[in-house]
Amino acid sequence: MICQDAINRKEIPASLAKNKESWYSKYDLESYFNLKGTALTNWIKKGIIKHRDVMHNGKSHVRLFLMKDNEGFLPPKKLVESQMIKETKDAKTWFRSEPWYKFVGAEDKLKAYGIMEHLRFTVVDNAKDK
Repeated sequence: MICQDAINRKEIPASLAKNKESWYSKYDLESYFNLKGTALTNWIKKGIIKHRDVMHNGKSHVRLFLMKDNEGFLPPKKLVESQMIKETKDAKTWFRSEPWYKFVGAEDKLKAYGIMEHLRFTVVDNAKDK
């Protein structure tokens, strides 16, 4: 109901309710890009990324980052989806989900988006996962 009220007040477009691919939440940015609160707050203050707050009782209920407000900066969610990995251990087959950035060349898929200029990459040691 809070989000519906925000739509009625025209704080956010009604299309967001139907198209979850057209926005990122604060949690999405943390999950997909390991973007913690302090860094995100700094990006907002510097105008690097734009947000919209859905307000409730004078406080921010949820912070959204719309694709259309951040065109060319945020990639489509399809590009940062995790992938299922098949693994065989002790003659048993297991499946697990791995984040997009654990795959070779994954960052190349996103080089056209502004967010890549602001992210720091570290080497992932896949040997520890085995």
